Amino acid sequence: MPQPWQAIAQRFCSIPILVATGIYGRVWHIIRGQASRTNENLLNTVKQEIDSEIKNIQKIESRLALDSEIQNLSKKESFSIKNQQSLYYLYDDLRIIDVAEPLFDHVFVYFPAADKVSSSLGNMDLSLYYELYYKSDSTSLENFRSYLASQHYNDVRPITGSYGHNKLIFTMSSLNAASGEYAATIGIVMDKDQFRQKLLFGKWDEQMNIRIVDSEDNTICMDAKSDLLPEKTQKTSYIVTGVNSDAADWRYEAIIPKTLIDKEAHEIQIWSAVGLFICIISGFGIASYLAKKNYNPLRMLMENVARYNNSKSNDKMESGVDEYQWLNHQMESFFKEHIDTQRLLKNSRKTLKTYYLSKMMMEHCERNSQEQVGIRLYSEFYAVVLLKPELKGELTAERLGEEAQVLRKFIIANVLSEICQKYFEVEMTEMGEREAAIIGMNIPSLDNMERLQECVENLQQITEESFSFSCIALLGTACRGIGGIHESYVQAQSMEEYINLLDTPVIRYDKVKDLRFVYEYPEEMELKIIHAMKIGDEKTAGKCMMEVFDRNLSGQVKANTYRCLIFDMIGTLLKGASTGGYNHTDPEIGVLEQISVKTPVEEAKDKFLKCLGSICLHIRQIRAKASEDNIFSQKVEDYVNQNFTDPDLNISIASQYFRITPSYLSSLYKKQTGKSLLDFINNVRIDFAEGLLKKGCSVADAAEQSGFRDSAGFIRAFKKKKGITPGQLKKEF
Repeated sequence: MPQPWQAIAQRFCSIPILVATGIYGRVWHIIRGQASRTNENLLNTVKQEIDSEIKNIQKIESRLALDSEIQNLSKKESFSIKNQQSLYYLYDDLRIIDVAEPLFDHVFVYFPAADKVSSSLGNMDLSLYYELYYKSDSTSLENFRSYLASQHYNDVRPITGSYGHNKLIFTMSSLNAASGEYAATIGIVMDKDQFRQKLLFGKWDEQMNIRIVDSEDNTICMDAKSDLLPEKTQKTSYIVTGVNSDAADWRYEAIIPKTLIDKEAHEIQIWSAVGLFICIISGFGIASYLAKKNYNPLRMLMENVARYNNSKSNDKMESGVDEYQWLNHQMESFFKEHIDTQRLLKNSRKTLKTYYLSKMMMEHCERNSQEQVGIRLYSEFYAVVLLKPELKGELTAERLGEEAQVLRKFIIANVLSEICQKYFEVEMTEMGEREAAIIGMNIPSLDNMERLQECVENLQQITEESFSFSCIALLGTACRGIGGIHESYVQAQSMEEYINLLDTPVIRYDKVKDLRFVYEYPEEMELKIIHAMKIGDEKTAGKCMMEVFDRNLSGQVKANTYRCLIFDMIGTLLKGASTGGYNHTDPEIGVLEQISVKTPVEEAKDKFLKCLGSICLHIRQIRAKASEDNIFSQKVEDYVNQNFTDPDLNISIASQYFRITPSYLSSLYKKQTGKSLLDFINNVRIDFAEGLLKKGCSVADAAEQSGFRDSAGFIRAFKKKKGITPGQLKKEF
């Protein structure tokens, strides 16, 4: 059975010799490719850093370009007192952006009609702005004005500041540029040194250079203080590696001299030759010694494995079989069997643990007798927290998918356990669609409950910021003993009815158990307030709102009644604002959310009236703006009515005609009309086809003449809108 140890040594020595010989032959070519890949990886790191900053700049510019107030100011050739106030608010917004983004030099908006600049540095004429910050021999005032007055879309331009500082200006025109009106230019200024610092992260040798170039191979920024490349006596003496930017029409290039690569390759060649020689001499001797010394213990191990297998099966080692392969196969089988057993045992324990924890919550238990499955509850008091991932908008559990739901509950369980275990004893389990936490504590104090709520709020913040979903938490009170788990669970479960009512992500039983809704707020009164807000009638809505306050808050007022009425009135304001088309109510509602049961009634009334006035003002502005914007949507509908018979007509073709992006055209049309542009195109085609069918036209001809590519698509669209097929309609006529 055993082979000579010399054959074993020869077998193991021949492998490293062959491998080392192959590596030596390829090292010269590989080192050059490796340098290029290293440069590319480093450039990708630089690209991610800078692209992230550029995308942030473009996001801020897009938001400002869509700002209705900026569009309105861009039409003014001179600014009135009211416009000056708007400029001040704009200056305040730009200053906030500047403070929030430390890498920005400053942010500005140029209004070409009035030749004014509003920036985070102040509001001023363009000439003064140029004199203070951009006056230089390379850029005149007229050139600077001409550049800012032209149309821009995510453009960038290097420029020299008044004090010789090299800067980059990122520019974008406002929304009304597409309609031919005066358009404002939004600009974000950054110092080139901000980008140079990021380029330096990609350097691994002082002899190399990293730069950013535009589509015309003009250098935008370089890692050195000077943007000039070193002289290239021969183009072939340099290696240039580049990657394209995903956020701008830029390219990141690394330029290294070939002499640097040749030097590294030469050193590797020398050490490879030395290493090959050492491997051949020492490898043969060591392999021979170990094979001769360890073969007998190896044979004993094989005999033990064979005896173990003989006791279970007839898997014996046949003569002529390689001992190492046979032993490896036997060990793999053994460990696989062991791992499968451990996995099955672990899953069984997890299932039993989930069962017993669920049973403790569903039924009243007097003592903990489940330590054999890993449940150890030694606290004196227990509170139950029920957590359910929140499904926002039109998202349902079926659309989210089972795997995504399981992942969300897994995240909730692990994050909450990590946060709470510093202060409490924690056990987690699933209860249907919810994740349940049993929190053990020795003292059921208010401080402990507040700390538990703080832990839950930290969980909600982490899931919202890091995993893009939120969850609702229901907290029962801390009850004594193991039996208190069931009592606290019943309390937490009973608070589900308050989720939509209180509109808060954390609901505690001890805070809402005494709520009584005894105030009088008729539905017709709420509808009257909403209808008045819909048209911006501040006076009528305020009168009705004060009538509700006076009717319910006269004399002695219960705290719960006061709190619930405030919540209900806030809900009315939100409904009215939404009906009027104003959905950015956070500043107004944020003031009302500060009202507590300690706030005097008159002060609360005053805050509600101010909030109502602000919302109605925005609604009136929206209605006025909508009447102007409807001109654009009418142009879109006229274009569709003229071209709907073309089967190629879609949102992309229409956006090319109006010279804007498809997504922006679709969102702008829906914002102005409340309808989907794609639905409008289909409805025009279907209405035209209906007339043809009533005149006796065939289904196929009606589909072709109305712009549909095939009859199947026409029949599906027709039935979806009309409720019957085209053939059924023909039978009726």
